[in-house]
Amino acid sequence: MNQSEKIEALKETIIELRERYKLVYEMYKGAQVKMFTFMGAGFGLLTYLFTNTNEVALFKLPDEEYGKILFSIALLLILWSLFKLFIAMRGVYWEYPLHVVKLKDIEQTHTKLQFYLYIRNDYLRAVDAVQKTYDLVFKSINEASLMLAVGGILVVLIKIFSQQKGVL
Repeated sequence: MNQSEKIEALKETIIELRERYKLVYEMYKGAQVKMFTFMGAGFGLLTYLFTNTNEVALFKLPDEEYGKILFSIALLLILWSLFKLFIAMRGVYWEYPLHVVKLKDIEQTHTKLQFYLYIRNDYLRAVDAVQKTYDLVFKSINEASLMLAVGGILVVLIKIFSQQKGVL
């Protein structure tokens, strides 16, 4: 492969890596929307859990032991899922390709082939870093959504059965 063919191959690789970087960035933005949605659902469940209805007083636990245990488990699952979502929502270090300071010096000291190799390597580094960041956030969202769903089901069951005398 001669130098012009290498340069063309590097250009195509850079285009693909740029698209991959954009895709991961968009997936991360979608994950942030999911985080806020699940957090809203978690706070909604907590509100529902501690609302004051006609017959059920605020913070009232069911009378039966297993009802108290289920209530505690539901509350812990919802709080843990909110904690996981807060952790996932924290600011992350987002890698960007092509540092401007390095690009200013590269024109004078590198050939065209070396320049494209530098760009490709920088995109490879950035795509790898942001993919790892996205994977961690996505894992946290999946864990939190499962805990939130189980906690929500328990909350609804407890509230429904605690309002019917003698069922729970």
